[in-house]
Amino acid sequence: MTTQDLKQIQELFRSELEPIKKEFGILKTRYPDKDYLDDKLSDLRGDTLAGRKKDSFRVDEHIRIHYKRGNITKKDVEELDKLRAFAPLQVAG
Repeated sequence: MTTQDLKQIQELFRSELEPIKKEFGILKTRYPDKDYLDDKLSDLRGDTLAGRKKDSFRVDEHIRIHYKRGNITKKDVEELDKLRAFAPLQVAG
């Protein structure tokens, strides 16, 4: 193979790769990258966790009110406490 042959092959590769480069550039700008998706998923997890904690607080208050009114027993509160996903419920005994 001569230098001229190598240059022709190189030019052929360049001409074939140019449309692929353009298409890749379009795909790269059209779709989010992994870091962006990781950040968004992390935000979503945080928002979801915050919402669940608020709901958990509401349930705690509901249980506390019913315990104070005598509608549920200490044993009931302990059983409900076992089902919790977050910090345990503190009820004065």
